[in-house]
Amino acid sequence: MSAATTLALAVVAALARAGVTDVVLAPGSRSAALAVALHRADAGGLLRLHVRIDERTAGFLALGLAKGSHRPVAVVTTSGTAVANLHPAVLEATHAGERVLVVSADRPAALRRTGANQTTEQTGIFGSRVPCTDVAPTDVAAVAAAVEAAARHRGASQLNLQFAEPLLSAEPTALTTPMAEPIALTTRAAAPTGEAVAAVEAVAAVEAVGAKDRSAGSPSAEPGAVVRLDVGPRTVVVAGDDAGPPARLLAQNANWPLLAEPTSGARTGTHALRTYRLLLGGELGTRIERVVVTGHPTLSRPVTRLISRSDIEVVSVRGPGGVCTDPGRIAQHVDSMPFVDAAAADEWIDAWREADRRVGRAVDEVASQPGGLALQVAAEVAAAVTPQALLTVGSSQPVRDLDVMASPFPSGQRRLIVANRGLSGIDGTVSTAVGAALGRRDSS
Repeated sequence: MSAATTLALAVVAALARAGVTDVVLAPGSRSAALAVALHRADAGGLLRLHVRIDERTAGFLALGLAKGSHRPVAVVTTSGTAVANLHPAVLEATHAGERVLVVSADRPAALRRTGANQTTEQTGIFGSRVPCTDVAPTDVAAVAAAVEAAARHRGASQLNLQFAEPLLSAEPTALTTPMAEPIALTTRAAAPTGEAVAAVEAVAAVEAVGAKDRSAGSPSAEPGAVVRLDVGPRTVVVAGDDAGPPARLLAQNANWPLLAEPTSGARTGTHALRTYRLLLGGELGTRIERVVVTGHPTLSRPVTRLISRSDIEVVSVRGPGGVCTDPGRIAQHVDSMPFVDAAAADEWIDAWREADRRVGRAVDEVASQPGGLALQVAAEVAAAVTPQALLTVGSSQPVRDLDVMASPFPSGQRRLIVANRGLSGIDGTVSTAVGAALGRRDSS
């Protein structure tokens, strides 16, 4: 068995141990051993292999799979420009906190900077926020720790594999028999050590410095501390992308208005408001004394202005990617959702509900006019999102139209609405949608 085949089989085994059930492959000659090993794993029911000939498509498909399945997903490329074509999807995954593992095939390190064909500096190509482990052609031992560390990292990671020739085994049996016992899939992965840990720690250090710089002058709770909030100040809960149900639960328990974006995973229940971003420009917006920020809210300038106000208390909850959304650099940063031990009086939430109904009727009237087609489409799309359904929406105007036209759904019905709001790019939407549908297997 060639060294390339041994390394490829070790990677596939490590991916399975780390909980990866979907792998996207953009094939090429340097990654041939990986392609064969992945095909065997797919045929054996170990994982699902998705083949795409275009790397940009492959990257966003992997991103969508991660969003739909809520599991780590790997995307495999050959060497050279193939790796660079993943950059938009990797940036989105990094800023959205989605676990996408780039497995990039490479030439041996000795060929770098020699003018060798299809050889460049692939290690660290995605920048300081994406941990990268560079694996030598025979360093099988490094693979398990690197993959396990990547599967735990909230964001994109890179595993750069140096494949030496021969790229495929000369022995036919090496590619047709089950995986050998030394890399059996029942073997527990070793604890992450060495370069894998160093890469993740380096990224954590960079992010810690950045967080400290971003929050200069802003108070932060002790790491891991649970923060209790009193219900006295007039408070709203802002739920941005991927905030999840905890935002809804806080709003309900405290009896506070919930300003939840469509992709927050929290725009459900009795306290979510449809036209919140329009209401912020009115009298109610001026009465806010405190805001709790969760997820990654980026849809509207009124919300950005709200969470950047220095005259109110702003509490920002750290998201899955490790970042507290705090564009004004004035928020108190906390690591977990605050809690309350009482509920506010109904007067505050009732005022928001009444205003929401009134403004909602006005928006519906505008949508019914000849120039309101986009809003009508958004309303029809929202109505078509039935329980258990999945919707992927474009990151620019479509999601903003949906934001003002989609009434909050009942809670507990497992609707999933996703968009690429990490960096809010408009590329890769169709591939992300396909990936999300493949990843969330029980959706319509």
